[in-house]
Amino acid sequence: MKKINIEKILLWIVRAGLCASLVLPFIVSKQTLFPHIFGRALYFQILIEVLLPFWAALVWFWPQYRPKVTWSARLTRSPQALLNWSILAFFAALILSTLLGADSVRSFWGTQERMTGVFTLLHFGFFYFMLISVFRSQKDWLWFLRGLIVAGIIISSHIFIYFGLFKGNFLRGESASFWFGNKGLAGSFLLFFVFLTPVWWFYERMEKTKFIQRIIFLVFVLTEFIFLGAVITNATRAVWVGLFIAAILGLLILSFSFKNKTGKSKIYKGSFLTVVIVLMLFSALTVFGKLPTQLYQTFPLLNTARSIVTTLNADNTRIMSWTQGLRSLKSKHILFGYGPENYYIAHNKPFNIKVSQLRMYDVMLDFDKAHNQPLENLVDMGIIGFLAYMLIFVVVVWMSFKLPITNYQLPIILLFIAYFIHLLFTFDTPSSYWLFFISLGLVYYTMTLSDEPRIALVRGKLTRSFSSSRDIIGAILITVLIIIIPISLYFINFKSYKASNKTAIAQAAANASQPIETSFNFYYQALQEKSVFAFEIRTMMAMEVLENIKQYDPRTRDMLMYTAAELEKNSKNSYHSQLMLGTIYNLLSAADQRYYSQALEALMRAQALAPSRHQPYTELFSAYLGLNKFDDARQAVEKALEVGYEPKIAPQFLGLAFIYGQTGYLDQSLQYYQKALEIEPQNIKILGSIAALHKEMGNKEKARQAAEQILKIEPAMEGEVREFLEILE
Repeated sequence: MKKINIEKILLWIVRAGLCASLVLPFIVSKQTLFPHIFGRALYFQILIEVLLPFWAALVWFWPQYRPKVTWSARLTRSPQALLNWSILAFFAALILSTLLGADSVRSFWGTQERMTGVFTLLHFGFFYFMLISVFRSQKDWLWFLRGLIVAGIIISSHIFIYFGLFKGNFLRGESASFWFGNKGLAGSFLLFFVFLTPVWWFYERMEKTKFIQRIIFLVFVLTEFIFLGAVITNATRAVWVGLFIAAILGLLILSFSFKNKTGKSKIYKGSFLTVVIVLMLFSALTVFGKLPTQLYQTFPLLNTARSIVTTLNADNTRIMSWTQGLRSLKSKHILFGYGPENYYIAHNKPFNIKVSQLRMYDVMLDFDKAHNQPLENLVDMGIIGFLAYMLIFVVVVWMSFKLPITNYQLPIILLFIAYFIHLLFTFDTPSSYWLFFISLGLVYYTMTLSDEPRIALVRGKLTRSFSSSRDIIGAILITVLIIIIPISLYFINFKSYKASNKTAIAQAAANASQPIETSFNFYYQALQEKSVFAFEIRTMMAMEVLENIKQYDPRTRDMLMYTAAELEKNSKNSYHSQLMLGTIYNLLSAADQRYYSQALEALMRAQALAPSRHQPYTELFSAYLGLNKFDDARQAVEKALEVGYEPKIAPQFLGLAFIYGQTGYLDQSLQYYQKALEIEPQNIKILGSIAALHKEMGNKEKARQAAEQILKIEPAMEGEVREFLEILE
C-alpha cells in the first residue's frame, strides 16, 4: 500500500491556497459597503485564516520550510534574515502603536472603507511568510507569476483596450475599471505590473531554445505595451511620477553599468544618457506649461501632467493636510503616533483657520488618509513605526545593490523605488499591499545564491514521532488553531459581511428617499450582528438619523435614544462621534433639559478634538441657548463664525439676532434680523422683532416703517400695530 506523504499534502494545500489569491483583483462584493475594498479584503482574510493551520503544521514539523531569521556576522551573507527581521520590526511597531494610540479599536480592525487595519495587515504578513516558505524555486515562482501576469493582463486590457482604444479615452485621462471603481486604486495596481512583467520574462526565457525565447520576447513586449497603455489611459499622476523617476534611475544605472571603454559600450552609455536628458527636458516643459498651447488642447493628457505641479502649492489641500499631520506630532505622540487608521484625529487636532476653509460642494473636507503613505505612517506610528517602515525599503534596495545585479533584479529595485515615490501622493489599499508583499517575496527569492531549491524536500515519511516535547507542543498549538479559526471565521468575517450587507441596504433605502424608520431598522439589524466594525456602522446610522431629524418629535424619541446609546460606545477621541452625540442630546433636551449637561460634555470634547471646525461651536451655541446662558452662547457662536460658520437659512440668522439682542449687542442683532428678512420678506414676526429693536435703540422712524410694513402684509393685525405706534409716540 502506498504511503501517504503528509508533507506533500500540506505543501500542496498551502501552494494552492496562495494561488487562490490570484483572483483577489476580481472580487467585487456588490452586496456590501465599499464593494471594491471590503469584499476583497474579506476574501483575503478568510483565505489566509483557512491556510494558517496547514502552514503552521508544515513549518513546525518540517524545519526546512521555516523562513530564515538567523544571520551571520556579515549582513550581506544573510540578506533574507535581514529582510524578514525588517518586516517583523514593522509589524511589531504597528502593534505597539495600536496599543498606545488614540483609538485602538479603529486601529486594529480598520474601517470597511479602507480595510487597512492591523488585523488585515497581519494577514498580509502571514501571506508573505507563506510565500517564502513554500515557493522555494524558480519553477514555483514562475507558475505563480504566470497567473499573476494573466490577472494583470485582463484588468489592463479592460482599461487600455476597452476604455482607452474602443471608447476613445486614450490620451484623454479618463478611464474606469469595473474591478476597481476608482482610477487611483487601479493606478497603484497597474504600477507593479510594469516591473513584474520583465521579471516574469527573465524567468520564463531561461533554459529555452532561441526560437521559444523569441516567442516569449514578443509576448513580453505585447504584455508590457498593454500595461503601459493602461497606465497612460488610467492617468493616475502619482503613478506617472513614480514611473518617471524609476525610469530615469534605471537608465542611469544601465549607463554606468558599462565599465569597459569599448566603442559599443560608449555608444550604449551615450544613448542612455541622451534619453535621460530628453525625458527630463520634455517633462519639465510639460509640467511647467511651456509647451505650445495647441498641444495641451489636442492632448488633454498633457494637462493632467501639467497639474502635477499644483501639489507644490502651499495652499493645496493635501499639502495643508500634511502640515496638519506634522503639527500634531507633539511629545505625547512623537514616538508611537496616534495609532494606525487614526490620521483623521491628527489632521483635526491643531487649530488652523485654513482647515475650516477646505470645502467641496459646500461641505467641509476631512482627511482620514494623508494621501502620503510615508507621512501617514510617521503620524500614525510615530518615529519608531516610521523608521521600521522605511527600513523595509532600505533593506530591499541596499541589499539588492550589494548582491550581484542580475537581469531580473534591476526591475525589482526600480519597482520599489517607483512604488515608494508614488506613495508620496497616495495611500495603500488591500490590492496594493497584496502586490507589495508578493514583491517582497520575490526579493527574498532573488537574494538566494542559487536558482535551485534551497533545501531538499524530506520525502517518504508517513508519520512523525511525537515523542519529543517540541512535537507535542506543536500538536497542541495547531489543535488550538483548528479550534480558533472557525470561531474567527464566524464572528469576525461572516458577521462582518452580514453587518455590512444590512448597512448597505440601509443606505440604499435612504438614497431611495424611504422613511427614516426603514433605513434605521436595517442599521439596527446590522448592529445586532455585533460586528467588529460596529463603531463605523454606529457613525453611519447617526449621520442618517441627524440628516432626517432636525427637531425633537416624541415619535422619534426612541430612535434618538438608541442612537445616542450606541454612540456612547464609540471612542471618546472621535470628534465626529462626540459631535453627533452632542447634537442628539441637544434634540432630546427639548423634552428633558437634563440632557443639556450631556450635550455640553460631548460637545466640549468634540471642540477640543477639532478646534478648527465650526460644528461643535454651533451645537454648543444651541446647548447654551437652551440653558439661557446667553453670554456663553454668544461666545460659542462667535467662535463658530470665526472658523467658517456661514448661516444660510432664516432660523439660523434669527438665532444669531436673538443671542446678540439678549447680550446687549443691538447693532449685530439688527444686522442678522435684516438678513433673515431678506430671505423671508413677508415674515411679520421678523418685522415685529425689527420694529421692537428699532424702538429699543431709539430709532422711532424706522420702527414706525417696520410696523407699517406689517400692516401692509397682514391687515388683520391693525389693532396690534396701532397700539405699538401709540406706545412709540
